[in-house]
Amino acid sequence: MRSKRGVTMAEAVVASFLLGVIVLGLIQAMSGMGKATNNSRQLTAATGLAQEEMEVLKSQNYYNVVPSSSVSYDANFNPALEYDNAYYAPQTFSLGGTSYIRRVFIQKVDVGTGNVLVDQGYPHPDTGIMRITVHTVWQMGTTWHKVVLSSITYDPNRQPLTEYVYGQVTDSSSGLPLQGVVVSDRRDPAFNGTSNASGNYGFWVSDNNMVVQATLNNYAIYNSSAITLPAYPDNQVLWNFQMVSVTSRTVEGYAMYNPNLVISQVCAQWSATSQTQYVELYNPSTSTVLVSSQTLGLQFVNSTNSVGVSSITFITPSIASYGYYLIVGSTAPITTLKGLSVDATYYFPRTGGSTTQYMDSANPAGIILTDGQNDPIDSLGWGSTGSPAPSIAVSTLNTAANQVNLPNAGFGSAALTSGEALYRKALSTSTAANMLPPGGKGVPAGNAWNSWNTFVDSTGNVDFVGNTSPVPRNSTATVVQPMGGTVWPGAHLFFDDTYNAIANASTSTATSGGLGFYVTTVSVGTWGVIMSSVSPVGALEGFIPDPNVKVVAADKTEFENLVATYTTTMGFISGHTLLYGTSNLGGLLVEADPGGYQTTSNTSGDVGLYFFRLPSGEQYTITGNPGFANPNYNTGSSSAPITVDSGIEVANTNIGIWLQGQISGQVTANGTTQGIPNVVIVATGGFVDGNTSVTDGNGNYTISGLRLVGNPYTVFPELQFGQSASPAKYQASVSQGGDNSGNNFVLSGAYLPITGSATSSGVAIGTGVLIMASTVSYSVSTPPVVNFALRATVPYYYQTFTNVDGSYELDVPGGSTYYLTAWYTQATTTTYKTSSVVVTSTAGVVQNFTWP
Repeated sequence: MRSKRGVTMAEAVVASFLLGVIVLGLIQAMSGMGKATNNSRQLTAATGLAQEEMEVLKSQNYYNVVPSSSVSYDANFNPALEYDNAYYAPQTFSLGGTSYIRRVFIQKVDVGTGNVLVDQGYPHPDTGIMRITVHTVWQMGTTWHKVVLSSITYDPNRQPLTEYVYGQVTDSSSGLPLQGVVVSDRRDPAFNGTSNASGNYGFWVSDNNMVVQATLNNYAIYNSSAITLPAYPDNQVLWNFQMVSVTSRTVEGYAMYNPNLVISQVCAQWSATSQTQYVELYNPSTSTVLVSSQTLGLQFVNSTNSVGVSSITFITPSIASYGYYLIVGSTAPITTLKGLSVDATYYFPRTGGSTTQYMDSANPAGIILTDGQNDPIDSLGWGSTGSPAPSIAVSTLNTAANQVNLPNAGFGSAALTSGEALYRKALSTSTAANMLPPGGKGVPAGNAWNSWNTFVDSTGNVDFVGNTSPVPRNSTATVVQPMGGTVWPGAHLFFDDTYNAIANASTSTATSGGLGFYVTTVSVGTWGVIMSSVSPVGALEGFIPDPNVKVVAADKTEFENLVATYTTTMGFISGHTLLYGTSNLGGLLVEADPGGYQTTSNTSGDVGLYFFRLPSGEQYTITGNPGFANPNYNTGSSSAPITVDSGIEVANTNIGIWLQGQISGQVTANGTTQGIPNVVIVATGGFVDGNTSVTDGNGNYTISGLRLVGNPYTVFPELQFGQSASPAKYQASVSQGGDNSGNNFVLSGAYLPITGSATSSGVAIGTGVLIMASTVSYSVSTPPVVNFALRATVPYYYQTFTNVDGSYELDVPGGSTYYLTAWYTQATTTTYKTSSVVVTSTAGVVQNFTWP
C-alpha cells in the first residue's frame, strides 16, 4: 500500500493556497455568484489538489518515488486517463460541495529521438528518470472534468543500465565451455559478468557502443569488435565467443650482470726459453673503460702471501665494450707478443743474476686487478689441494675471488709452468677445448663467467679452465658480446607475459645448479625480461637484459641464461602475498596504482613472490587480489603508499591475504521491486568492527572480504533520519569463496500516523479542515507564511486535510513531540484548535478536534 508520510513546507504553501481557495469558494457560494464563477472555483480547487500531490512527490528522494506496476484507466476521457490503482491509490476529497478524485501515475522514461521523453514500461531497468503525472477529476451533472499536471524526477548519480549482453564462452580447440571467465565492458570494466560451469555469462551495461573483453589465466585476452547494442525493447545481444589456450613452459637459467673488467686469461711464463708473461683483460660491460696508471693496477701474490705491485705503462688508453686488452711483462721492455701489439707493459729487471718474476711460475700464486685506489676489481689464485692458492688472492675481495685447482685443470703440478695459461669461461659449462681462441666453440660467447667462487664444478675449477697452447688477444681482437657474466644472487626477474595480462617473477637463488639460478613459468612466445635486486652488486641496481628471452612451443624445459646489459630509469617493488600474513600464497593477482599495473604472485620457486617494474618518482599502493579476483580470498593492500626511485627496488612489501566469503542482497523501497541506491550496508563480526558496501543503481549490494574467522556476521543498513528497515538486521555466516545471498532489506520512511477526526456540534466537517504539525511551536492564528527562507530551514512542517467524512491521517517521523493545529474555515471566519501529542518510535496517536 501507499507509504504514509507527512509533508514539508512545500506542501504548506499549497495548504495556505487551498485555504484561500476554500474561503473564496465559500464566500462566492454564499454571495450567489453564477455558474461561471462556480466552474472557476472548481477548476481552482482541482488544480490546487493536483499541485499539492505533485509537490509531495517532487519533494521526496528519487528512490522513494515508485513506478506504477498496476494501472487502471478512466474511460470517461478520450484518451483514457492512466493511473496507479495499487501503491498510489486514488484519493477522494470533498470541497465546497464538490467531490474530487486525485490520482497518480509514475512512469520510467528515457530520452528518445528529438530529446522527447519516451515511456520505457514498468519492466524496463531503471533509467534514472521518472515522469510524475497527477490528475484530479470531478463531475458536474453528467460531464466529467479534469486537471492534469506532469513533471519529472531524476537521480543524476544513477547510471541507467539499458542494454544486456549475454552468451557462452568456449575453448577454441575443444569447444568445451569455460568457467570463471571474467567478461566485461572494456571501456567500463565495472560492468561485468563471470561465466558459470556451462560457460554462460550475462550483464547489464549503460554503454550501447562497446567492446567485450574477456580474461582467464592461461588463455589469451579476448577483445571483440565494436558492438552496437539496440535500444529497448530490443536491447539484448547474444554474443558467443571462443578463447585461445596459451601453452606455458618452464624457463630456467642463470641471472647475470657485467659491471666491471674481468681477468680473462693469465700466462705466468710464455715458454721454457722466455720469461715473458701476460694478463689479458676483457670488458663485458656496455661502456668503454678508460685506463691509466691512475685507474688500473696489478698486484701479484706469491705462495707466502707477499704482494708485489707493478708499474704499468699504458699504451692503449681505453678498453672498448666487449673488447680485450693485453698487458705484457718481461725482463726487458717489450712491445709485441706473438706478432700482437701490446696494450700495456710492465718490466721486471734481473737482480744479482737471478730472475725476479712478479707472477711466480714455479709455485702457487695469484693476481689481483685493482682500481685507482688499489681496491680489488677481480682476482685469481691457483694452487692445488696440497698446495693451496695464496689466501690474499682468493678471500680478501668483496667481489668475485676465483681459485683454480691446477691438477684438476689438466696440468701436472700446483704451479702454472711455462707454456700454460688459464682462460676464464664463457658459461658454467665451458671446457678448456672450446675456450681456446680463435676457433673454440665457446669463444664467441666471451670470457665473462664469474660464479663468486661459491661452488666448485666436477673438475675442481670454478670460473677458469687450463690450456697448454695459449693464444693472447689485444684491443684489436674482434669484440664479443658475452653470453655469461657475474652471477646475480637474489636478482628478481620479471617476464612480461602479455598473453595473460600478467607478469611472472622469479628470484635467482642458490640451487643445485649454482648461485644465481632461477626457475619460472611463462607462456610460449618472446618476452622482454627485467632484472633487479634490493641488494645491489657493487654500485649497480636495476637492469634490462638483452637479448629478450625466447620461449618456444616445445614440450620441454627451456634453458635461458639472462645477462643484464642496460641500466634502467625505472623503479621496482617486490614482496610476497601471504595467507594470514605468514604463509606464502601464490597465484594471486597483484595490482599497483596509480596506473593499474598488474602481475601474479609466483606459484613455483619463490612461492608468493610478486615483482613490479614501475615509472620512478611516483607513490604506489599495492593491492593483493584486487576486486576479489580470486573469490576464495579477500583483498589486502600495502599499509602506506610506496615511493620508488630510479633503479631502486623496494622489497618486502608483503600483502596479507585472508580466507573470505561474501554476503549479498538487495535494498528496495517499501516492499516494491524499486531498488534503492547509495544505501550503506554494514557487516560486523567477531574479528573486525565492520565491512561495508554501498548499494548500486538497482539497490544490489555485495560485502566481500569477510574473513571466515569473523563468523557469524550481523548485517544491517545505515538508516537516515526517519527511515526504518525490515528486517532490522540479519545474522549471516560466510564460507570460503561462498556468497550468502538473499539478505534483502525493505526500507520505509519510519513515519507513524496521527489520526483522528474533525467535528462541529457532533457532525463531521466535510469541507476540509487544514491540520498541521511541527516539532517546534509556531503562530497558530493563521498558518505559517511559506517562503524560500522557511523552506530552506528545519524543522519541517507536516500537513494534511480532513476527508469528506471528517477523518484525517497525518504521517510524521516517530520519536518526537508535535505541536498540532487544526484550522476550520467557515463562510466569514477561520477558527483553530491546538494540541500537543507525543508520537513514539513504534506507534502513532489519535487526536480529535471538536468545535465549538
